[in-house]
Order: sequence, then C-alpha cells, then structure tokens
Amino acid sequence: MPVPMKSNSAFALFVLLLSAILDSGHASVIDGPVDVTHAPYNAKGDGTTDDTAAINGALGSGHTVYLPATTACYLTKAPLVMNTPDQLMYGDGRTRSRICVSSTFSGGVIKFTSGEPGPQLRDLGVIFTQPDSASRDSMTQYQPAIYAQNTPRFKIQRMRISRAWDGIDMTGNSGGVMIDDLEISAFDKGVWVDGSQDTVRLNQIHDWPFDLTTSQTRAFADPSAVGFYIGRCDDCEIANSVTLSGTGMKFFAGSGGAAPFALISNTGFDTYNGINISDGVIQMTSVYFTLIPTTPVQAIKMTGGSLNVSSFWALAGPTSLPMVEVSGNVSLNMSNGHIQFADRDATFLSSHSKGEIGHIGLTNNYFETYPNVVHHNPLISIGGVPGIRVMGLGNQVRDKGTGDGIFWRIDYDDFHRIIDNSSVGWTNKFPTAVNGMYGRN
Repeated sequence: MPVPMKSNSAFALFVLLLSAILDSGHASVIDGPVDVTHAPYNAKGDGTTDDTAAINGALGSGHTVYLPATTACYLTKAPLVMNTPDQLMYGDGRTRSRICVSSTFSGGVIKFTSGEPGPQLRDLGVIFTQPDSASRDSMTQYQPAIYAQNTPRFKIQRMRISRAWDGIDMTGNSGGVMIDDLEISAFDKGVWVDGSQDTVRLNQIHDWPFDLTTSQTRAFADPSAVGFYIGRCDDCEIANSVTLSGTGMKFFAGSGGAAPFALISNTGFDTYNGINISDGVIQMTSVYFTLIPTTPVQAIKMTGGSLNVSSFWALAGPTSLPMVEVSGNVSLNMSNGHIQFADRDATFLSSHSKGEIGHIGLTNNYFETYPNVVHHNPLISIGGVPGIRVMGLGNQVRDKGTGDGIFWRIDYDDFHRIIDNSSVGWTNKFPTAVNGMYGRN
C-alpha cells in the first residue's frame, strides 16, 4: 500500500503543477495589453474613421490598452471612458500615437470614471482642430482633453495636449496626482486644479504653443489663457516647468472658499504675464520672469494672499505697468533677486494702499540699470494711505551716473523700515519720519 500512495501523491502533485502553469499562462494572456488595431477592436488610426467605439471596446475590457503609432491619428467623436482603477492606456510617443478631435461633444476626450486609484496615461497625444485665428474668442470651446474630476491618484507621463480649450480638468478631490513631462497648449485653462485634498505634483510641464500657427499663437498669448489655474489644493508642487500662456499661473480661493498652498521651484514665466494671486500661500524659489516690452504684461499681480519669492531673475517689461503690482490685504516677500532693466524706464514694484493691512519685504535684491539714462518712473513706488508696511533691507541699485532717477519713493509714513540700501547717484523720496525708519540709504 505505501507504494501506490506515493505514486498517487506524485501524480496529484504533477496535476497541481500543470494546472498552476496553465493558469499562469492563461492569466498572462488575460492581463496583457490589447492592441486597439487588432481584432475584435480594429481601430484604423487613419484620421478619418471614427475610432471611438474601437478604443472604448478595448478600454471596457479592463486590460491595459495600447495605441500603436500611426501616420495620422485616432479620430474620436465621443468620450473615451476609463472606468477601471489603475488602468493604463499608452502609445509609442506623444507625436506618434495621437488622438484627434474635430467635433464637440459632452464630456472630456479621455474621461476618468474609475474612482481611486485613477487611470494612467503615457506616451500619447491629444490634438484638437481649431480655426487659424488670432482671436481667442474665435476658438472652439471643446470639452477638456482629459476629464479627471474627483479622480484621486491618476498618473500622466510623456503626453502632449495641443490646441485645446481646456487641457486637464481635475476639479473636485483629485489629490495624490502625478503629472510628469507634459507638453500643452490651451486657450482657456491648461491644468485646472480645484478641490484637491492631497498633494498634486506637476513636474516638467511645458506650457508652450505646441502645434499652433502664428495666428493661433497670438490667441494663446491672450491674458485670459492661463497655464496653471489653481484653486483649492492642499499641497500643490510645481517644479522644473515653463509657461508661455498669456497668464502663467492664477491662484484663487477655490472650492468651499479654501485657499491653495503651493510650492513652485525651478520654473520660468516666459514673455507674458507671470503669476496672478488673489488668495493662497505660495512659496517660489529659483524662478525667472521675462517680460515682452511691447505688450502690457506683469511678472506678479497680487490682490490677496501670501507670496514669498527667493533666488529669482527678472527682465523688465513695458514701462506702462509695474513689473510687480500689489494691492489689498497681502504679504509679499522678495529676496536675493536680480532685476535687469536694460534701457527700459520701468517700475519694478508699485503699491497703492487704500488702507488695507499688508506687508511688503524686499531684501538683498540687485537692480541692474543702464547708467547715464534718465528714469522717469521710480524703481519702487509706495503710494496711497497708511496700511501696507514696507521693509527694505540690503538692496542695491547700479550706480546711476548722470541723469535723474528715483530708487525709493514712499508717499506716506508708517512703520516702514528702509535701511542700508545702496543707491549711489539715485534720489530717494521718503516722508517725514514719525513711525518709520529711513536710514543709510
């Protein structure tokens, strides 16, 4: 009896191992990626056939979905719905595996409905058809390229979205998100965040006129086109990015009146309006602002909130507007900056208080101006009535040489502290000191 028992045990073990091998192989087939151009889906990718049903069929399988490179694009006329948590859809590159849109419909082009964790997208492009117009108002107001409302923890990598009206709509609680290496051009909102209750990481976002004509690029430069539109975000981290939209970033009190908290580093605000803040607590470091001199643009405009900027570089823009404009109940600190005026008769910072309570701090900044040039506008102008208090410490302006020029102009006395600033050859206009201190300037 012992021998048959051993034989039966060995046979049983063999059957179990064989079953496990077969099951493993079967699972790899089920869980492997599906190619949308293969049966039973048969997407064409020729730019004229409607591939919506084919791609949705593949997505509905719950598998990873692959869009091979084509010489044209995958035309869609309705949302591509991703309803499986953590599902991946990918291609062969952002300019080789493209989804194209030429008709309007309800819902985003790629629509997330999976809940947490959200889907993943990588190596894909979404391109819209727009009129060749310099007017933003003439653009087709499509639904967002990616509709990701209330979808936490989705991931986007190596994508391009071009000619969109809105790029990524992640309003609602879409926290815990990572977007990395995104190229985008949008005429309304590039990345739209409002309601996130967890960290949102936006890294290597290149907001630039991708796939735009010369006329469309002018529409993209309209101040109403905003690259990063940020309401409530309990921790928004923006890094290693650049924005060329008409307005680079806008921060405001969002969902439920909650203010955004943001960290911005190693980021450029190129050519047009930089950052507009009406609410929020924003920290910026290692950033630059370059302003076009022929268009009324500003590096920073604040009407509320708190902003700290350190280690920055700025190139002066038009003389009609200050580079930095402050009003309302604000707190602004700028330190260790290099402001290059070249030959532009510009004002760096202007504030006109109407009695609001606020603070402005300027510390260890260098103002590089051309010598022997008349400057009709003061470099720093603080006007209005007491309310906003200013601290200026250790700032330096290049020697004036010949010609007139005002470095500091402060119209009202308050508890200001303007001390130890170097302004050789420049005029400073301070009020009679009662509460303020204006010394060694």
